[in-house]
Amino acid sequence: MYAGSTETLSLLPGLPQTTTANAYSQTVVMVENQGDAVENVIDGYLVRRYGKVGNTATDAIPPMIRTIAMDLAAYRVYRAYFPKDSVEQNNWVDKFNEAMALLEQVRDRKLDLANTAGTLLTEILTSAGNNRIASSTEDYHPAFTRGDALGWHLDEEQQAALDANDED
Repeated sequence: MYAGSTETLSLLPGLPQTTTANAYSQTVVMVENQGDAVENVIDGYLVRRYGKVGNTATDAIPPMIRTIAMDLAAYRVYRAYFPKDSVEQNNWVDKFNEAMALLEQVRDRKLDLANTAGTLLTEILTSAGNNRIASSTEDYHPAFTRGDALGWHLDEEQQAALDANDED
């Protein structure tokens, strides 16, 4: 998990469900579940650029990712405990939007990630060097056009190319 339950709970001092030992344990389970969900969201945004950002058992999590994860998990916990109230404004909605905007900036290469030592994380590169997933069908052109199967016809340019190859 990118953000631990203790770290996330420290952002939620007014959470009323933490006043007894049993309620605290239930809240910790809730925070851990939300943390797992947040990790999946973060990985979905960053996996193409960095792969798995950090193996929580062996690698340090980049500080920016830890902060984003804590904000997103806290938002999700509040959202789960307190349904939307049209009268009250909750600043965790703003924190959620800020965290998602940061993730989008990292995904779109407008913001880079650094490890705990301050060194930039290495991006995943394909053989083409452009961070795209390599595919053996990248230049494939189908023999038939798209659309209704009854309207399919052979591509004349492809047929001419095939005929030229047969003559060789």
